Amino acid sequence: MRTFLTTTFTLCAFFGVAAADTVIYQEDFSSYQPRASQQVVASGHPDFAHALEIKTVKGADGKIKQGSWLKGGLDTRGAEVLTIDYWIKFGTESARYAILANDDAIKSITVTQHSNGQLQVAKSMNMEWQQAGKVVIGKWHHFRYVVNCVRGDFSVYVDDMETPRVEGISYRDTRTVSLTRLWTLGSESSESTTYLGNIKVTAKAVTQFPPLSLGEWPYYVRGVAWAAQPPTSARDFVDVAPIELTTGSGPAIESTRAQVLRDADYLYVYFQMYAKDIALRTNEVVERDGRPWLNDCFEIFLQPDITEPTYFHFVGNSSGGIYDSRHSYGNRDNSWDCDWKAVIERQASSWTALVTIPFAGVGGAPARDAIWGFNVGRENPHSKDVSSWTRLDNFHTPQEFGKLLFHAATDERSAEVRTLDLMNRLYNLPARIAAIEQRLTLGQDASPNLVVVQERLRAELAARQAELAKAKSFTAFRILLEDVQKLAAATDQLELAVERSNAYFAKGSVGQRRGYASLVLSSMEKVADNQSNAFPLVDSAKLRLSGNEYGSFQIMLLASPGQTIGSVKTSASALSGVDQRPVSGAKVQVYLEEMVRTAKQLEQGQSQVSYADVLRPGEEFTFTPSGMVLLWVDVYLPAGIAAGDYSTTVTVTPAGLPPVSVPVTISATGLTLPKSASLDTAFCFAPSWVKDFYGQAPNHDQMLAYCQFILDHRLEPMNLWSSNDIGEEYFDYCAEHGKTMMFLQISSIRNRQAKTRELLDRYGDRLRPIFFGHDEVLMSSKSGALDRMKQDYADAKELFPKVPRLNTAPIDERLFGYVDIWCPLFGHFNAEATAERQALGETVWWYPTDYPLAPYANFNLDSPGIDPRVIPWMNWKLNLTGLLYWGLNREWRSNGVFEAKQLTPEFCKLRGLDWMTPEILDKMRAGEVRWPEIPWLPYFRNVFNVRTVSRTNGGGNLLYPGENFQPLPSIRLKNLRDGMQDYEYFVMLRQQVDALKKRGGRNALVREAEAALAIDDNVVGGATSFTKDPAELLAFRDKVIDLVLRTR
Repeated sequence: MRTFLTTTFTLCAFFGVAAADTVIYQEDFSSYQPRASQQVVASGHPDFAHALEIKTVKGADGKIKQGSWLKGGLDTRGAEVLTIDYWIKFGTESARYAILANDDAIKSITVTQHSNGQLQVAKSMNMEWQQAGKVVIGKWHHFRYVVNCVRGDFSVYVDDMETPRVEGISYRDTRTVSLTRLWTLGSESSESTTYLGNIKVTAKAVTQFPPLSLGEWPYYVRGVAWAAQPPTSARDFVDVAPIELTTGSGPAIESTRAQVLRDADYLYVYFQMYAKDIALRTNEVVERDGRPWLNDCFEIFLQPDITEPTYFHFVGNSSGGIYDSRHSYGNRDNSWDCDWKAVIERQASSWTALVTIPFAGVGGAPARDAIWGFNVGRENPHSKDVSSWTRLDNFHTPQEFGKLLFHAATDERSAEVRTLDLMNRLYNLPARIAAIEQRLTLGQDASPNLVVVQERLRAELAARQAELAKAKSFTAFRILLEDVQKLAAATDQLELAVERSNAYFAKGSVGQRRGYASLVLSSMEKVADNQSNAFPLVDSAKLRLSGNEYGSFQIMLLASPGQTIGSVKTSASALSGVDQRPVSGAKVQVYLEEMVRTAKQLEQGQSQVSYADVLRPGEEFTFTPSGMVLLWVDVYLPAGIAAGDYSTTVTVTPAGLPPVSVPVTISATGLTLPKSASLDTAFCFAPSWVKDFYGQAPNHDQMLAYCQFILDHRLEPMNLWSSNDIGEEYFDYCAEHGKTMMFLQISSIRNRQAKTRELLDRYGDRLRPIFFGHDEVLMSSKSGALDRMKQDYADAKELFPKVPRLNTAPIDERLFGYVDIWCPLFGHFNAEATAERQALGETVWWYPTDYPLAPYANFNLDSPGIDPRVIPWMNWKLNLTGLLYWGLNREWRSNGVFEAKQLTPEFCKLRGLDWMTPEILDKMRAGEVRWPEIPWLPYFRNVFNVRTVSRTNGGGNLLYPGENFQPLPSIRLKNLRDGMQDYEYFVMLRQQVDALKKRGGRNALVREAEAALAIDDNVVGGATSFTKDPAELLAFRDKVIDLVLRTR
């Protein structure tokens, strides 16, 4: 808080007086009219008399009635800083929420009491949380949120108003324009009591322009103050807010700050550079236009015309050596000289530079309200830091420069008028939008799928134009700029697609003669109806496989412009070797890919998309005529197949058109993958969700078919929600066909111990037992949940000391001694904590739900195509030995009678279910109609609270229900299977390298293999860093396979 107040004072001292804080909302509950679940009570606190009690209670029907409080309609427009002060007492441990703040769409500021008084703050929409210390249940606490409305971030104070618990946290939804609502809730799942005391919201509007906050990420726009006289020392810059330079990863080891002034003729930049040992700055370059950047140096970049890629570069070191050059269109002119100077002063642990640059030397003084590109940096070889004002990868990137606004000494225009003028000149959105609009002009003979893309882009462009007409804040313009940049990139892709489409059907081309184009795509390419699908023209497939391994690719048919395809026949020749003899046990299976449309997400800025995902096996397919047809091909090599080249041909014949033959070449490694997966998995398949879709439970044979289907995809068939895994009656079959684990329910284990011992006696030698229960216990708001979990886990250790105990919890000291297998969410993974627990002999898995989203990988319908395949690679990279997923078939329940009974017209409109007419809804509720007769509903409801609906698409669902209980795979499931297969090569290589080490020798090969086992960071760098290029992933896979063969 001290930092904030000091900064504000410094700014106002130069630019003007800050407006007094304006109280925009205040409530002491003395005359408040309580609503249901609320009552005004005596606070018991000396500073305020009244409090609002908010209760969640269980009704006579046994249903939870969640308490809440809401204040909407807050007018925060024009505020740079918003302060939300309030008092709160969590009356019960189950009381979860502090005050939340948001716009009309989403919780932008979310603070919760997580468990036993532990506070956490949401960092994003990705289920990422930052711990914020503790509060005492049953005690009043003073909370304060200090919100920077321009940057879109906030700090949280609790009791101590000087030191924040957390600071600089971005809005949970970065598209939030303004905060208009405050609210809080009781527990969703159990009875709870929360008390609110005095609430006050104040807004601070500062009269200076542009606001100081605009000088930071993501804007980087600073006003340049006028100097009363030419500055000569630091004293002349005392009233100028500094620019703090940072590295790409945070503060520099030796910090740097810069301050900027101007007068009519000169620009002045004053640098203060910390240097731990100034004596090390010796033998530096001192000649003019030498290479002072080899030493500890400052750098200045000036771009007088931001529409032209011409800028000037100034460098100086601590010994007075200076360099300047002129850059234009990527060319550097070292012969250019400017009559500038840098006055250097050295202190014991720092050095300073007062730089004076004549405007005449860079083309003349800036006009009133001119905007120049500008950046300052420092290269410090002693600390090995490169720091900069703006975030960039390379100093010489003018499009990433910050901006200096050369405003007049006085300006009578309102802040709103000046904001509009600055943003329009800085971002030039009308011209950007007009340029995109001119490019969206496909001819009448364009491919139908490209016309669909064009119309979507036009609709989005029209929406952005409407928003631009209403935009008045820096935040609104920043969001619009991001949207317009995305539209420009999408238009680039469309133009590339048009170019390729024209090539597909160029005069005399195969596509023109045949009436359609045929393309082979990687299995990891994600195909959507709103994408331009600008894929290169590839007409054959190449796979590299081992025995007991599947390989996949896609075939795309694009009809000639103006034409459609309504049915196809497919066939595949027997897979054979060079001797033309068919390979016994080899399989080639063709699937028709079907689209699944996303539901509207509740976050802002999301549109509905249809993705190819359902795989329907067969040989002949009839479908609604379309300009694009997608087929998936699986190729399987049997165990023990010899090394060598094998081939097959897939032939596709669209109705009324000539066939296309796609040659497929398979290079067999001579290796064979193991029957059972080496990576432990727990992918939940619930028979109850099967019943929710079909209206009846699967019989024994159908359940066996489901188990085999899951095993075929190298996953462990199991049911997290059952007391005996997938079902005791299926253990024998599954153990024989590849299942390796038996998940045992740990809840109330003392009451289950007889049955548990029976299962261990019968199956313990074939299926490795694992206890599971108390799912996500540290997220539970139920009173006593943690104590009950600890009791059950302690009892399990006492009764069955050799059976490990798994819990889906982040590594947390509260669970030390109770958990043997940790399984945190992707977003909760902590490498240091993982290594510590593994050193103690414990195991660490991880899991996603429908969260987290990008930059994490996930299995959602709209996750990138490479995500499911790369996740097992991440397990290897991060040394995580298991992967859990809570629902293979969770959405089956969403597509049955149960979901139909929850639907309302308002919900259907909210989620974009525009096809859901009252007639269809009635039939769905009666069980008379279901998918695929109607579209798939790609979301789920909370098991314990049907009012809570997932905001994402396709989370918890990797297969679809076919006719007669037949499971239909998703593309995501196939790619996960392939990633599980890739994992086996790392296991093979690890085993063989260890054997080589024992024998000794071949050190160079061992080093090469060890490097590959670490996986290059550009392929998989960690939990949020991985390649998006299928070719790069497959190239590294080839490298690993080669090393497996060389180390045998």
